[in-house]
Amino acid sequence: MNKKENTTLLIGSFGAQNLGDELILTQALRDTPDAVVMTANPQHSQTFTETTFPTVPPFPMGLRSGFSWLMGGLRPLPVTQFPIRQIIFPGGGLFAIHTRAYFLWWLTLRWCRWVLPQATIHLQHQGFDPPPNRLCQWLLRDALTLVSTVTVRDTPSAQVVHSHSSHSPTIVDDRVLTPLPVAQHPPLPLPEVIFLSAVAPITDTLWHSLQATFPGAQWHFIAFTPADALHCPPGAQLHRPTTQSALRTLYAVADLVLGERYHSFILGLNALAPHQVKLYRPPYSHKVAHLRDQFRLQTLTLTIA
Repeated sequence: MNKKENTTLLIGSFGAQNLGDELILTQALRDTPDAVVMTANPQHSQTFTETTFPTVPPFPMGLRSGFSWLMGGLRPLPVTQFPIRQIIFPGGGLFAIHTRAYFLWWLTLRWCRWVLPQATIHLQHQGFDPPPNRLCQWLLRDALTLVSTVTVRDTPSAQVVHSHSSHSPTIVDDRVLTPLPVAQHPPLPLPEVIFLSAVAPITDTLWHSLQATFPGAQWHFIAFTPADALHCPPGAQLHRPTTQSALRTLYAVADLVLGERYHSFILGLNALAPHQVKLYRPPYSHKVAHLRDQFRLQTLTLTIA
């Protein structure tokens, strides 16, 4: 591919082996097929998206990588070999939950402005949590001064952006969300194939209650990160798909999706009606709570085992 064609840079949490982030990348590449991708693991990102594209490593963000770059004589970073004219952060929740996340994404945006001063910066399909402290408020305000346009995935995120900048963000759906019309789905029968995800351990009591609520069901556990696999309960079949098509194919055979991972809900809504996508415990983040409210997802009433 001629480097002269690669004028768009995609930046996100790519290559960190979170399948949700790689799903965002998959869709972003369909929208901008000639993009350069900043990824920590090019092989993982290209394998999952089932496509090839030019890649560059992330900016020096830690003490070790920054020191190595300084000791190397401030050599030009690989991204500078491309004629980048626009930088797109295509989705996710960059400024969310932890102070560390606010700092790292603020630093990333500062790197963008320093290394690629001619490029415009666009935050797309983003989720913003209310800054948890004054430092995060400052980091968010400063970061948003570097950005040309912002689109967000829910009203609370729009309110956060509006209250910390002069931007009036447009509200759009999550980049991966393409829900089917509800009318296409018949009423929910007793589910036979259930997909489960988790960001925290599933206790024996909770697991026994889930099994008692759906006796005889086939349980499948989707590990969106390597750490998720530790939460797979005994008797459930563990899946860790390596490609986006394999992941989507799994959800196509589900009768019921029980959250907790945000993009598990998204994939469930892409394949099923909202009444076939449920929570089994309280949302772990603002983004899950907003999605629950948007689609009126129900929290499961469990049978006591």
